[in-house]
Amino acid sequence: MPATRFEIPALGGSLIGGIQYSAEKYDYGIRLFLVDNLEKSFDDILSHRIQNVLFLSLSDECCRYAADFCRAHGLRLVFVDTRGYGGFPGVMMDHFQSVHDLTAYLISLGHRNIGYICSPHRIFLNAERHRGYTEAMLGAGIEPRPEWQTCGEYPNADGIRKLLANRSRTRLTALAACGAIWLADAMRAAEEFGIDYPAELSMGCLADDTEASLTAIRLTHIHVSEPKTAENAVSLLLRGQCGVRPNKENTYLIKSELVILDSTFKNIKRKKERRT
Repeated sequence: MPATRFEIPALGGSLIGGIQYSAEKYDYGIRLFLVDNLEKSFDDILSHRIQNVLFLSLSDECCRYAADFCRAHGLRLVFVDTRGYGGFPGVMMDHFQSVHDLTAYLISLGHRNIGYICSPHRIFLNAERHRGYTEAMLGAGIEPRPEWQTCGEYPNADGIRKLLANRSRTRLTALAACGAIWLADAMRAAEEFGIDYPAELSMGCLADDTEASLTAIRLTHIHVSEPKTAENAVSLLLRGQCGVRPNKENTYLIKSELVILDSTFKNIKRKKERRT
C-alpha cells in the first residue's frame, strides 16, 4: 500500500518521533503543520487531501477550531496530549492519577507536610495535576495548607523560596512538582536555607527518565512516556481503537509508572530523649 499522510500541527520532542515510528508501522507518512496560523494550516490540509489529523494544542480555542473544521469537512481527528473536544477523542497521560500516585507515595514514606509546585491553571491539565495532589492529601486525612502550594509561571523562584523559608513545626518535609525543572530550583533554594535533601526534604515530580537524571540527585518521578501516548493516538486514529478505553469525556488516559530513585527518603520522627 502506498504511504499516505496525516497531519500533526505543532508537536514536539519525542511525540513526533513516537508518531512517526507508529505511523510507519501502518505504512503511513507524516506531514507537519504549525498552529500559528490555523486557517492556513487547515486550508493546506484540504489542498493536500489529508484525511487523518493528529492535533496538539493546549489552547481550548485552537482545539475547538480544529474540531469544528474537521467535523465540517469530514476529517478524522484525534487530539494528542490533551482531552477530547467537540465529539473527537483525545489521548493523554492521566495527569490527575500521576500526581495523586506521587503524593500518595510521599505520604507512604511518613511525610505529612508535603508541598506542591504547579504551573498556572489556565491549562486544564495543570488543574488536574493539582487536584491529584489535593485529593491524595485529603484522602490521607491531611489538610493541604495554602502556604504549602505555589502555582506560578516559570521561573517561580520567589514562590519556591517562600515554600521552603518556613522552618517552624509546619515546615515542609517533602515536595511534589509538575516537572523536574521546578525541583532544580527547589534544590537551589534548599541549599540557600541549609536544608539537607533528601534527608530533610524528599522530592518527586513528573518527568521522563532523562529529565529525572539531570539534577544534582536522580529524581523519584512519575515516568512521562510521550512515545506511549503517540502510539495509542496513532492506533486510535488509523484503527479506531487503542490499548485503553475512553472515559466519559471521550479521553483515553495513559497510565504512568512511579520510578523510585534517590530524591525521596523516609520521614522518621525521632522522639526526644528524656533528660535524666
